[in-house]
Formats: sequence, structure tokens, C-alpha cells
Amino acid sequence: MPKILEKNKLMMREHVGEADREGETFKLSTSLHGAPVIQFEDGAIVYWTWQELVERAIELKRQSAATDYQ
Repeated sequence: MPKILEKNKLMMREHVGEADREGETFKLSTSLHGAPVIQFEDGAIVYWTWQELVERAIELKRQSAATDYQ
């Protein structure tokens, strides 16, 4: 599961870009380990580990029809 970085905690990140969805702008970055990180306009930072992201991707793929990618 993604996690929210505790308030007043620091995380070294590399800026990747910005995105806008449903009227909210947020910053996209990666941690020093290359894991995805999103910072919202209110300052909240959400991050994933690669293991969590891979597990979720596998789960989503299994839920889709097996013939979609064959």
C-alpha cells in the first residue's frame, strides 16, 4: 500500500514533472531509490516501494482478461 510521509519528515527526491488531474496540480518525483513519489498541493507526500508497485501491477493484470495481452 502507498504510504503518506509523516509531517515534518524529509525525503530526498528527484523532480520528474508536474501533473494536473481533476483541477488539482501535483508534483511527480522519485526517491533516491527510484521509487515513485507524489506531492499534492497541500504538501502531503505519498510514496510507494517498488515491491508494492509490482505486487499491485500483478494483481491488476490478473484481474484483467488473460486474452487482452495475447
